[in-house]
Amino acid sequence: MAQEETRKEKLARLLAKGKLKRERNEIIEMYTDDLKYPLTMDKFLDPTYSNTIRSSVYRKISTLPEQRFAEYQNALTALKGMKERSSALRERTVVFYYLFLQGTGGIELPLQDVWDILENAYKNEMDIMIVAIDFSFGISLEVEEYSCSVTSWGL
Repeated sequence: MAQEETRKEKLARLLAKGKLKRERNEIIEMYTDDLKYPLTMDKFLDPTYSNTIRSSVYRKISTLPEQRFAEYQNALTALKGMKERSSALRERTVVFYYLFLQGTGGIELPLQDVWDILENAYKNEMDIMIVAIDFSFGISLEVEEYSCSVTSWGL
């Protein structure tokens, strides 16, 4: 028989759940206000599953060649070229990481919505990750101290 949850464990679980909800609401507000995208709570993936996906992407891109850019805007221009090459995939569901807090989980969206969001992303120089649920394609833009790198596969 399963051990009953103690009051302390229950309190910790409820506090973590409340923190997750607050952080996700902050991200929803940023997407709505800054990126003009009506993000909803049901688009977030489970944080544990999401972190597994991110780890797998980082392992994959560590084996691939990258493009380096001195400026973030140039890296975003490279992404626009990938948008054109991926037009046949626009209805595919992807996991998207942008304006993302570690514990909130990635966001599951159609690829076309991701491209629409990125049209308003010029203000926020942050990492961007886009990956198909089946890993058939993916894009990673990583911001470093003095440069940016873009790595992709399957496009």
